[in-house]
Amino acid sequence: MRLYHFTNTQYGLQNIEKKRLKIARILDLNDPFEFIAMKLETRVQRQHLRRRRDEIHARVGIICFSDRWNDPLMWSHYADRHRGICLGFDVSDAANPRRIRYRTDLPDPTTLGYASLEEMTEQQWSEMGFVKSRDWAYEREHRLVIDLKKADQDGTLHFQPFTADLQLAEVIVGARCQLHDDQLIGSLGENWQDVRRIKARLAFKSFTVVEQRDPSMWEATDQSQGDAA
Repeated sequence: MRLYHFTNTQYGLQNIEKKRLKIARILDLNDPFEFIAMKLETRVQRQHLRRRRDEIHARVGIICFSDRWNDPLMWSHYADRHRGICLGFDVSDAANPRRIRYRTDLPDPTTLGYASLEEMTEQQWSEMGFVKSRDWAYEREHRLVIDLKKADQDGTLHFQPFTADLQLAEVIVGARCQLHDDQLIGSLGENWQDVRRIKARLAFKSFTVVEQRDPSMWEATDQSQGDAA
């Protein structure tokens, strides 16, 4: 499965050069409902839910992907307002990428298939990491849940190395990004030919992002680039 990870240029090039992705911690994610997206009647239940969320936070982290790279909102929100880059990975089934389920309402345990909060198994608790509000549906998110004990640690941060199950396949350079193709090739190193390099531009006839076919447009760009080629 081809999945896409948006980032700014600095961190994106570091990811490429060090062949790794930063693992996000649950309590640092954008959505405050992460792992507590459940309708509960009592304060005791809600406190219990948050404690379990904190326990999960201590053990695992998340790597977030989208199943498409051409959404301008994703570039705006996660790739430095189109000044960043997007990394496309071939993610195997063995890595267990999971699709987010988007809902219009906050679910209660029974609608998720649980008899009660108290009877939820560890696997069922983990399932809560794949339920989000429909307001986030534009992200078309898939995620990997990573055991922090198996991750590489650098100071307080955790990283997932590129592996056979998480292979870098393409790099898309944002429409406003100043990164030149030669710089990207330098970061990719000796295997640069194995990774497809794409320069993005704004589409002419729709609200989307498309591939720039003019190689001369790899350099300086601005907000009007969508009309330049």
